[in-house]
Amino acid sequence: MPKNLAKVQKKIAKKKGNVSSLHENSRDAKRLRRAGARSEKLEKLAAARGRATQPLLQRIAFFQIAAQESTDPFTIASIQDLINMYSPFQLDPN
Repeated sequence: MPKNLAKVQKKIAKKKGNVSSLHENSRDAKRLRRAGARSEKLEKLAAARGRATQPLLQRIAFFQIAAQESTDPFTIASIQDLINMYSPFQLDPN
């Protein structure tokens, strides 16, 4: 069975012609609804995953910039200062 909406639409269009001419409760209409719901669910999961990884990416960017700006090797005290200086609320919300 096809996994995404475009494949399902293409397969039904090949078989029946116009997708809008399907009966409301036909097998093909149910397949089309399931594929649409699956596509929406995957989009929601991808957006949630993107929002969840954003703080991690901001933290990594902060420490990468700090490492690039530093000319001398880090000591334990300087690393602790960087950690204490880092706050996700100081970064841009973009």
